[in-house]
Amino acid sequence: MAELPHSPNSLTAAIFLSYSRRDRDFAIALYAELEALGFRLWRDVHDIAGGEPFWEAIKEAIDACETLVLCMSPDALKSEFVQREWHYARQQGRRVIPVVVADVDFAALPRWMGRVDWKDFREGVPERETVWASFIRTLNTPYEGRKVPFMVDRLP
Repeated sequence: MAELPHSPNSLTAAIFLSYSRRDRDFAIALYAELEALGFRLWRDVHDIAGGEPFWEAIKEAIDACETLVLCMSPDALKSEFVQREWHYARQQGRRVIPVVVADVDFAALPRWMGRVDWKDFREGVPERETVWASFIRTLNTPYEGRKVPFMVDRLP
């Protein structure tokens, strides 16, 4: 991932990073950039203690965060755990911000994702600095949670 510009006006919102293992390099770079701006972040490999029940730790982390940043790629769309994370976050009223890491089939996405603002961080995307600035402004904007009740899990 290319270096992203910093913002001098960052708050310390709590952010959960959701990503596929194949997008690990992007997630690590994003984590470092946001941490350098003063955000408090949670990333599974970094923050789950050994021997701790995995899914319970993830739910506790999502409960403690205001925003889930969803690193979206074809692998993330296929990942059962990534799907469970965004599903749970929405049920708990957390803000979910999809960021495009790699080309995805937008027709295969859940309907709700078509109604939210995406941040496109793919290489070669024009106006990347503008997208980054908008992303940081969004993270710095307090979020009033809206739970999404009665969400049915995806069929196999």
